[in-house]
Amino acid sequence: MGAAGAMAYAFLPIAYRFSELAPAMSEATARWHHDVVHGGYLAEINRLIGPFPDLDRRSVEELMVEPDAIPADIREDVRFAAGGHGNHQLTWKILGPRRDTAPSGIFAAKIDQTFGSFAKFTDAFKRVALGLDGDGWAFLSLSAPRTAALEIVVTRGNDNVLELRKPGIVVCDLWEHAYHDDHRGDREAWIDAYLKVVDWSVCSDRYERLSAGQPAP
Repeated sequence: MGAAGAMAYAFLPIAYRFSELAPAMSEATARWHHDVVHGGYLAEINRLIGPFPDLDRRSVEELMVEPDAIPADIREDVRFAAGGHGNHQLTWKILGPRRDTAPSGIFAAKIDQTFGSFAKFTDAFKRVALGLDGDGWAFLSLSAPRTAALEIVVTRGNDNVLELRKPGIVVCDLWEHAYHDDHRGDREAWIDAYLKVVDWSVCSDRYERLSAGQPAP
């Protein structure tokens, strides 16, 4: 958020080097995806809401949860740009260079209860993501705010699970440009590689906080 007249949104700091996301994303791909793709959405959402101080004061999450608060003539453009910014922002939050992380604590227990095991969850996540025809996003989300139940959700375009009242724990970009260069357009190879650079300790913390009704970093 920001004061009226200033840019409302900005990139969050990233706690790893882009080169550390290989082989899921090469350094060049990750940097382009962050600076150009995500940066384009960031510039657009700031441009769209700049003339509206009441929107400028809201977090991007608040914009997505309450789209009816956005003037009708810019609503769809704001939704698209905000979704692109918010979805990418969550992406950079949950990635990391460590390869030895796995869900832990109550998050791990809930995955086992819901899907049978972590391996069965990743199989289910991939199956649902591969079922999407076209660009979009795959999420592992709470089925409702402040609940323990988990649900795999796929959205089209830049639609976001917050509008569905399903807070996101894990997200995977299914836009073809995310995996065109490094995985030759092979979505299945991309998902397999991507899930290996998710920092599951971050996701475990998100789950514990969100299911308890607390804000997640």
